[in-house]
Amino acid sequence: MPQHIKADNRTENRNNFQFSHLAFAFPVTKNSGFSLALRPYSSSVFKISNLELPIADSQESYYVTAQGSGGLNNLDFSYGYRFGKKLTVGVTGTVLFGNTIDDRAFLISNAVTTIHKKTDYSGVRATLGAQFKIDSTLTIGTTIKVPARINASKVQSVASIADEVETAIETNIATKTDDYYMPLELGFGVSKRFKNNLNMTLDYEKSFWKNTKQSDLYGEFVNQDRFALGFTYSAKKNVRRYWDRVGYAAGVNFDNGYLEVDRQRVNSASVSIGLNLPIENTFSSLNISYSYGQKGRIANDLIKENYHKISLNLSLDGIWFVKRKFE
Repeated sequence: MPQHIKADNRTENRNNFQFSHLAFAFPVTKNSGFSLALRPYSSSVFKISNLELPIADSQESYYVTAQGSGGLNNLDFSYGYRFGKKLTVGVTGTVLFGNTIDDRAFLISNAVTTIHKKTDYSGVRATLGAQFKIDSTLTIGTTIKVPARINASKVQSVASIADEVETAIETNIATKTDDYYMPLELGFGVSKRFKNNLNMTLDYEKSFWKNTKQSDLYGEFVNQDRFALGFTYSAKKNVRRYWDRVGYAAGVNFDNGYLEVDRQRVNSASVSIGLNLPIENTFSSLNISYSYGQKGRIANDLIKENYHKISLNLSLDGIWFVKRKFE
């Protein structure tokens, strides 16, 4: 994913690759199913080189070099059941786990102090969902993600280097750190199918971050709103013709962010287009999409990120757990 990052007086280009998700779904009974999915939930990557900072009550300065990596993973166990032909309900149990690493070096005069921190996170969360089919063309749905506490534990090592001699001050010492709190999140969606094989989906989700009453080093948590509008189209005039079975998709989304820095929201928006390409002689398909988006803004030392993203998704549909009728 190419990224163009811009601040007040400088720009930077980056490229990265990220795994999206891996999911399996199986029928349990005629009216129920189970799924298992693994995906990244968050990532933390940063790098600061030789940042000069003043020493309090002094004319001298010191220099900071820092870099961080890591993030949380999301493992979902989901079960859904259909009541009749209209109502479907489901529940998801989520296991969140992962760690972040923060390495920093402080140069004061001719001495260097290094601090290595590793923070491990673990927790569970539940999501409830329901979907109701009003008629053959209109479906509505809702989700509730309950608040959760993500336990955190941190160890750090501190060393100093002076006159080319390294001295260990602390080695893998457990230090106090705050747990992380996930907010109550409410979602609502509408799906409408039109007669010409055009399908429209509208989703809205609100996250009540402010109610978690937790602090952040860089800003304040605020309630978050996310909007998404998508369209899919498939001609399906002749199922024997390949291009009549190809699906087309387009969408837009907006997220006003959950963090406020100096009274400025860190929001994001994007547009995307895509193709659903059937794989011959199977029920599987290959999905290809392109997205362009923006995150943040140039104000009060904040940065703005413009990115282009190409996504590949392979959907494999197989017939499992069916007893053979012919030997």
